[in-house]
Amino acid sequence: MKPSTALAGLALLLPSLGAAATVASPHGWMPAEVSEAGKQIDALYMHILYIVIAIFAITEGLLLYSVIAFRARPGRRASFFHGSAGVELVLATIPALILLYITVVSSRLWDRVRLAEPKGAGVVHIQVLAEQFSWNFRYPGPDGAFGTKDDVLTNVEGAVPVGQDVVFHITSKDVIHSFFLPESRLKQDLVPGLLGKVWTRWDLIPVWDLVKQERVLLTLDEYRAAAVATAGYTFQSEPNPVKAGWYQASSSERLNYLRYHYDRDPSAKLVVEKGGKPSTEAPQYVLHYYEIACAQLCGSLHFGMRGTMRVLPPEDYAAWLKAQPADSGLSDKWASVWDRYHPEYNKVF
Repeated sequence: MKPSTALAGLALLLPSLGAAATVASPHGWMPAEVSEAGKQIDALYMHILYIVIAIFAITEGLLLYSVIAFRARPGRRASFFHGSAGVELVLATIPALILLYITVVSSRLWDRVRLAEPKGAGVVHIQVLAEQFSWNFRYPGPDGAFGTKDDVLTNVEGAVPVGQDVVFHITSKDVIHSFFLPESRLKQDLVPGLLGKVWTRWDLIPVWDLVKQERVLLTLDEYRAAAVATAGYTFQSEPNPVKAGWYQASSSERLNYLRYHYDRDPSAKLVVEKGGKPSTEAPQYVLHYYEIACAQLCGSLHFGMRGTMRVLPPEDYAAWLKAQPADSGLSDKWASVWDRYHPEYNKVF
């Protein structure tokens, strides 16, 4: 290889490293984090990414240097050696120290998101039963126990109160699925016959800005100060005439090459709330949702296994629970699978 070729390769490598850091940034295409734990996970991710980029740059730089410095030349013979114990020791010690460092800096975060299960009266408990190709949710009723007549059962769409810890008790009916909440940085496999527990909290409420036609995240105070439509609009998508760049961007007008927007549905009653009360103001936002995805290839219709999670003010969440139909048609799934084979999963919280 000629020196000019190696230098050209190095020149191409450096912008690629910068682009990788930009694309992987939480401010790039990654969805906005909605909890303090999510911010810490993103910070740890970027911390590790920069370490990897540095190691990659050093390694490739040494490789290119070796290609140039030790290239074949007239009158120069190649020399052979069997290695160096000192060099091998250094090359083994450095990765070990890096891994030890990553373990130390991530241990507190790991304890928080995987070991320190939230406890107390303010924690919301939800059972999640995955099946090909849908998500089923069960909430305990006023008695606080699962598997009783006052349970609330929903399919595909769930709801949680903003600012409260939520514990998901998860399992699968048929094959391995994966419970993925992108904005919470939470992903956990659901294995048939095994009960898993994961927890998170949403500190921001997703709404759709009707002027900008994009998703916006509001604090509870910001939500209560705005006029928000909770009914009367439909969510639409259509091919976007503006092509995306060389990577999928976070802009709602470029994501997945589709354009998303809410349109007024003249056949539906318009319901607008402000400060927890009905309002006659023209809505600025429409209540939106976070998406639940299956991150495990679970069959031919895996691509369509989507769910939604609405994050609501506490009073709206209580009203949503009361408004759910008594018989949702899901009771047989829970009784024949969850309650029959794993009654120990149900308890009073």
